[in-house]
Amino acid sequence: MDTLSRPSMGLGLSKSNFRITIDIFGSEPDSEYLYLSGDRIDGCANISVTKSTMFDKVEILLQVNICTSRSLASRTAYHSDTGARQTFLTLRDSTDGSDNSTARVMESNSTYRFPFTFVVPHQLLPQTCVHAKKSLQVERAHLIPPPSLGDLKMFDKAKHKLDDMAPEMSRIGYMIHARVLQKSISNFSSDILADYAKAIRIMPITPDDELFVEASQGLPEYRQTSRMVRNHLMTRKDSQLTASVSKYLLVELQPSSLSPRRPSGTVIHVNLKYSTSTGGNDSENPPQIESVKIKLRAHTFYGIAPNQDFPNYWDYKSLREAGGDMFTAKVPITTLKMSKIQWEKKSSTCTTENESPRVPESLSTQTGDTEGSAGIAHFTSSLEIPLMLPVAKFIVPTFHSCLISRTYSVKLNLSYRKAAKRNFLHTFSLCIPVTVKACPRYVSSMRSNST
Repeated sequence: MDTLSRPSMGLGLSKSNFRITIDIFGSEPDSEYLYLSGDRIDGCANISVTKSTMFDKVEILLQVNICTSRSLASRTAYHSDTGARQTFLTLRDSTDGSDNSTARVMESNSTYRFPFTFVVPHQLLPQTCVHAKKSLQVERAHLIPPPSLGDLKMFDKAKHKLDDMAPEMSRIGYMIHARVLQKSISNFSSDILADYAKAIRIMPITPDDELFVEASQGLPEYRQTSRMVRNHLMTRKDSQLTASVSKYLLVELQPSSLSPRRPSGTVIHVNLKYSTSTGGNDSENPPQIESVKIKLRAHTFYGIAPNQDFPNYWDYKSLREAGGDMFTAKVPITTLKMSKIQWEKKSSTCTTENESPRVPESLSTQTGDTEGSAGIAHFTSSLEIPLMLPVAKFIVPTFHSCLISRTYSVKLNLSYRKAAKRNFLHTFSLCIPVTVKACPRYVSSMRSNST
């Protein structure tokens, strides 16, 4: 979308005097203008005027702005500041005359073309992030260019409506500006005769090293959960069902420029353990997992002051006091019906040190010696749950910048039925942090061609 800002006052020029369009080569008129780290952005600014106009220079810029704001309630509670704005990247491609002493003139009924080339940087300069930080890892994360966030207006004419789940209070915009400048008579600066801009979308490629392992410690997380299963109403002997996930999840995004857009995903490995007494008829029958409901949660942290550390989901009070806030978007993905799982029985006396199921106190105190007739039985099984990110949402990579951060987690609701009460459905949950990263375009193309 091309936009026009008001020209400088007192120059005797109306903004209708200039006709400027920006063409980006290699992109369709209704495409998303999506670029990854290291991509070239080639284009041309086309400028025409309705009447002859003197100018000195045409300047093409790639500029990145971060804007955050706060609600009225949060401002009155802690800070009076209304918001923050940061311009952390400005790349220039200027077009000057060969003879600066000769004034340049744009003639009416003529179109002047000014080509430009930009390369999306992999990393920002150190002077971009000069505020205090608690660790070198935070500094490294802040020097990675953040993705475009919350700028939906530029896709009104696109084939797909893109929703990156960002709140209105946080915006990261990449714009290509075409400016016509003229030297000021009163000082040595330049006046802007016209300023047009086109929005593009940037998706940075996260380095392969573990940048966000420490950051994931502040996410909502319960990778192991247990439920007591009472097989009979009149008995005090309970069983324990435990579900756990051993590691964090990593999802690699496919570049959205591939047509049609391919969903990105991974597989969640869930370990199941069931501990029960061996004294009843139905106690040795483990419950069956009936279904798994998957929900994606996108956490956006934003503030009016630079972040000195990674945001902490659990310390909301400190976040508000530091001038920040948080918004969580919850997106249901799917509900999977599970087939009958196969349980493997393991002897309680043969478990290793690394695989020692936790025995409920109600079992250990009532059954006595495990080698007797009424001991403890342990069953193990596993689930492989496919996780596919929703194509209806525009998923941006996990990132941490000076003012805005985006993290993800996946919530699994596992529903099961007891062996003795098949008409009742019970549910327990797991919450797993997810790191989302963009893979290079050539790797994505190789994978798409092999499938």
